[in-house]
Amino acid sequence: MEQEKEQENKAGLKVLAKSVQQDNPTEDDPPHPKNFWETIVDLVQGFAQLISSGSQPTASPTLPPPNVTIIHAATATSTPTLTPTLSPTTTPMFTPTPRPTSSYLEDQLQTYGIQLRGGDNGLTGTILQAAQLAAQTFQPLTGGTPQQSFIMSHGTLAIIVNENANIGNGMCITERVVPGTRYWPYTEPEPSFNVGTTITCNEAPTLTVLLHEFGHAFDNNYRIHGSPNQGHLLSDSLEDLIVRGNYIRQILLSENGTNNVARTSLGFNGSQAPSLENPWTPTRIEEFGDTYLNGVLDRTSINPNRNGFSDNEYGDARRNEWGNLTHQWQNDMQGWFDAFLQ
Repeated sequence: MEQEKEQENKAGLKVLAKSVQQDNPTEDDPPHPKNFWETIVDLVQGFAQLISSGSQPTASPTLPPPNVTIIHAATATSTPTLTPTLSPTTTPMFTPTPRPTSSYLEDQLQTYGIQLRGGDNGLTGTILQAAQLAAQTFQPLTGGTPQQSFIMSHGTLAIIVNENANIGNGMCITERVVPGTRYWPYTEPEPSFNVGTTITCNEAPTLTVLLHEFGHAFDNNYRIHGSPNQGHLLSDSLEDLIVRGNYIRQILLSENGTNNVARTSLGFNGSQAPSLENPWTPTRIEEFGDTYLNGVLDRTSINPNRNGFSDNEYGDARRNEWGNLTHQWQNDMQGWFDAFLQ
């Protein structure tokens, strides 16, 4: 069967070849005259014979695909939602610091055992600064918190500003509270709160005035708690202070048997004010108040050129004396510190 089909294919090809040869004569085969339509008929008969045999030419050429642009149908896709990513900023948001209120400052004062009547926020802040400077000085000797140290060193205080107070030469007066007596003569006969010492001023005191008055409170508190010397002030321990034959301080016996003090500003930085807040009263108490003032500011001063002990032999003499006084004070007050901190 396959052989018969192959013979039929050969016969069809012969017809095509014959037709082509007739259209393209060679020198050996002279052309036969044939018109156009005869040639077409021969070609059609050859193709018809091939189709009737059920076979395709084995040598069909492969035609290149036409140059067609294929447009695909659009496919629905989900469009992603773009969410912007905010990188964290390194610049912190500015938050203004609120100005301390009066109640806040007063609450802070009370933690130091101090109550204030009169004055304004500015004075409250100045008192708080003075208390913090004093606590910074004595906390290494007393232990406890800064607030506890101030109370152990100075007791509880009331500071009263009364412009009608007739204090005399000074701006302020410090008095030890003695229960059962009229111990508040410049404001009212009976106190409205219980404290150990009152400081009454006829105008708002400065930082150095406050520290001078704190020195009196410190002296009074020693008289209450300093054992075995209860009943005596720490200022009673002040004696002559001499450098190379020059008196820095001289204790004098007055006609009535009390001790007066010939005072100088030698050994203190700056002028008499503010290094000496009360230079006109010739007593151990006032000399001690100014010694306390400069002793506290000698290492904690915000302006060391104006306060503290001077950097010379006179200042060294006062500095050594202050160290001896605070050492004595610590030893005599240790029992009170221990009881307070229990």
